[in-house]
Amino acid sequence: MIGGGMMNTEKFIKKWGKERQKGKTKYILVLGLSLGLGMLTGSIILSLIIDKSNQLFKEYNNFTYLISLISGFLGGMVGAEVSWAKNEEKYNHFVNDK
Repeated sequence: MIGGGMMNTEKFIKKWGKERQKGKTKYILVLGLSLGLGMLTGSIILSLIIDKSNQLFKEYNNFTYLISLISGFLGGMVGAEVSWAKNEEKYNHFVNDK
């Protein structure tokens, strides 16, 4: 490997080895929740920036917060599922090549 790739490989094996021991379900839920809370935080910050004097906007915001949390959570779970599969494939490849 070029440019310190072997060290990166060893770091990945060590880091992913610890992560995978926690289990796939926990990995997916934590990443899903992280993205959901991130989107919720973004929605709240955006609502603080935009003029909230309009009553329609205030009612819309409550719904937007919920949608942001749910969609972020679901999107994070899907992303985590893909990430888990890629990391497992990479991990197995590196471990079996040793």
